[in-house]
Amino acid sequence: MEQRLRVLRRAYAEQLPHRIAQIERKVEALQQRFDASGLASIRMMAHSLAGSGGIFGYEALSGRARELANVLARAEAEGDSEFKPVELVRYVEQLREACIDADLVDSEAPACGDLDDNGLPFE
Repeated sequence: MEQRLRVLRRAYAEQLPHRIAQIERKVEALQQRFDASGLASIRMMAHSLAGSGGIFGYEALSGRARELANVLARAEAEGDSEFKPVELVRYVEQLREACIDADLVDSEAPACGDLDDNGLPFE
């Protein structure tokens, strides 16, 4: 059972850089052209990352993703016309930092900081 959990955690860790890069690309698109559906999409991705991060022991990542999801939920609920998507960049940076910090703890995890311009790990 313990070996199976390690395999699942490793598989999860391997896809983290891609999930964070996907959020980052959506934030960049939202900065170019704001729309409510893009905001909702990022919120759902962050919510999912918050839950799954906690399940697999990435508490810092989970907390940062939860903060992002909450900010987006408030913006959606309030219909905040003052909301600026550029504010989301800081949250994406915090997600990436939490992922990098997790790599230092789990030597088998991929390097979240080593992504190319497409959000893919360098070969």
